[in-house]
Amino acid sequence: MSEPFIFIGTHSIREGKLQNLKQYEQELVALVEANEPRLIAFHIFVNEDGTQATTIQVHPDAASMAFHMQALGQKISEAYAFLERTERIEVYGTPSDQVLEMMRQLAGSGVPLSVKVNHLGGFTRHGLAGQQDPAILRAARPAQPDRTTAASYDAVQPPDRG
Repeated sequence: MSEPFIFIGTHSIREGKLQNLKQYEQELVALVEANEPRLIAFHIFVNEDGTQATTIQVHPDAASMAFHMQALGQKISEAYAFLERTERIEVYGTPSDQVLEMMRQLAGSGVPLSVKVNHLGGFTRHGLAGQQDPAILRAARPAQPDRTTAASYDAVQPPDRG
């Protein structure tokens, strides 16, 4: 089994461009979701004062990240109309030389790039939180739950889709 590939990029947002960035990101998310079925997770967060955005991507392997960079490189570069600069890039997994070079070009010189290639272990859950099989949730209950425990398990069960 190949190791996951995780990308975290943090960027400063140009003054007055937060709303433009939000619109751009909605388009980008839709494009990524429609065209990259292997990508496990793709999220963008903005700090409270709207001056910094962080993109988090979880790929099943480095090849998925390479595909992302090749397929959407032009669209990704359009973000810099709203982003002032890349502040840092973190990579977890082993990128190809081509992917590293593309990241450096997009980010610009002088941007800290941290690459951690030694994956010690872990797991990836497939499926969405809160949509687990109710039988699995029931099996996870203690044999003699107290009222509080039973209520908390009932609260996390998904609705019957019967």
